[in-house]
Amino acid sequence: MGKADQASWIRQIYKLLEQAKAKDGGQVVFGAGSHKYRLAPPAGEEAVQAFELKYGIRLPEEYRNFLMLAGDGGAGPYYGIYGLEALEQELKDDRNYCLLSEPALYPKMSDEDWDNAVKGQPFAGILPIGSQGCTHMTGLMLRGPYCGQVVYFDLDHCVKPFFVRENGFLAWYMRWLREVISGYEIFWFGTNLDGNEQQLMEQYQQTDNSEEKAEIIDSFRKFEKLPKKQQQFFKTACDQESNMEIRMKLVKMLTHFRVKGMGGQIEKMWEYGAYAEAISVINYEGDWDTKKKWQEQILEKLPQLRGDAFRDACYTIKALKDCPDINAGRLKEAVEHCRTFRRRI
Repeated sequence: MGKADQASWIRQIYKLLEQAKAKDGGQVVFGAGSHKYRLAPPAGEEAVQAFELKYGIRLPEEYRNFLMLAGDGGAGPYYGIYGLEALEQELKDDRNYCLLSEPALYPKMSDEDWDNAVKGQPFAGILPIGSQGCTHMTGLMLRGPYCGQVVYFDLDHCVKPFFVRENGFLAWYMRWLREVISGYEIFWFGTNLDGNEQQLMEQYQQTDNSEEKAEIIDSFRKFEKLPKKQQQFFKTACDQESNMEIRMKLVKMLTHFRVKGMGGQIEKMWEYGAYAEAISVINYEGDWDTKKKWQEQILEKLPQLRGDAFRDACYTIKALKDCPDINAGRLKEAVEHCRTFRRRI
């Protein structure tokens, strides 16, 4: 990489950081209160080389250049990016990482391979570059076919590792900045697909693979709103989808965005056990007759419901309070249950 290229990407990072800081002025994005969209001064080549010599490793090139030329840690996804000093602190207990060993992890590991890896040193050959909170970490693969790729892992081994889709550190880092600036939901950044609403819709149109469809649908949760064009497209896709698991994912996504016209899906949702989504549609779209039709099933499920589903059920019950066909005793019991629950929270 020439000096001109280096200067270009560094300037771009600084520019995007300023835009992200302006967008998130209240620092409400997850982790922003910790790093405050600031980078430490660059570490310089001498400090980076000294670190590498001490641990007998070569840092992945893009991360190496980032520390050396852009900033020695600071602003980044989750609670930020480790600089050399934070790396030293994290590596004090090298039992987790074994930097000189061959990596045991790879993308989309089978449950069996993950169980076998846990018996040994599952995080061998991984450099921890940031914390996501609790025991969840961000790392970089140090060698092998995935060298330089970002991986998410849990030191308590509760979940399998997740390899982000970007091939290198900088693409992943730049994407984080772009998504903050775009106002996307960032809590589980990197686990969904890159792209805006139009791009993801086009990807959905171009695939028949159910796994890819599922990933695309799940990735829409990062958006605050679903534009009208995508609403209409996915409503039609939902009606035409023969794979029930994909259909239910579409229903849940459309319900999440309060897309109207989902009343025809209530029966299928209930049959599939998607009670929260069904009750949401009944509450927000159901007319008097629809609410009456489903009131008995809602009353039966009420003790099991939590969060938004419980709230939607309570509003539906309240709307039926003057209905002559409802058993007054059951209605009174349900209303009291709602009040009791609300007092607890």
